[in-house]
Amino acid sequence: MSESSSDHGEARASKGLAICVFCDVEPGQDPETHRLAGELGALIASRGHVLVYGAGGSGLMGAVARGVSQGGGSIMGVLPTFLYERDHAAGAPAQTLMLTRDLTGRKLRMMASADAFIALPGGYGTLDGILEVAARAELGLHRKPLVLLDYGSLWEQFRDLISGIDKRGFAVSDTPLFQLAYTAQEALRIVEDKVTA
Repeated sequence: MSESSSDHGEARASKGLAICVFCDVEPGQDPETHRLAGELGALIASRGHVLVYGAGGSGLMGAVARGVSQGGGSIMGVLPTFLYERDHAAGAPAQTLMLTRDLTGRKLRMMASADAFIALPGGYGTLDGILEVAARAELGLHRKPLVLLDYGSLWEQFRDLISGIDKRGFAVSDTPLFQLAYTAQEALRIVEDKVTA
């Protein structure tokens, strides 16, 4: 397995969308977030979509991937070689695995492979993915929808931060770069509506 140069069509193992889920390898402190990740994975599978994610088997990554796997869905995991060698994607369900040289390559591969993005609550890696997708959208490099699936008002706080940056003239966009959703069903509905619009 090695870094590939193919386009997003490779991620599609079915007629559905390739949905990149940004989330954490940590479980977080609230079991409800873990449940939400599993529910999102189950819905991705039930609606015929492909999960594109960071290939982890623990925390929220593991929960969303197991939700997809248990629902019979397809999974594309993207992992830097050094993480593969360190923990071999411990506990992750069966998936098509893409190896990249580093974390930047992982992020770029995930973005290129996806038709849409959903972010669960997470840490630095999740924020990195969100900001890269939003920055590229602001520059007009893509029109793929980004939905932040909120729990515990984390993404509401992020929205308020971005609003403050916008009001100070540091972010310029004619349309919102992301939307908030509060249920897995709502998040999927938004990306499906936007991609097919």
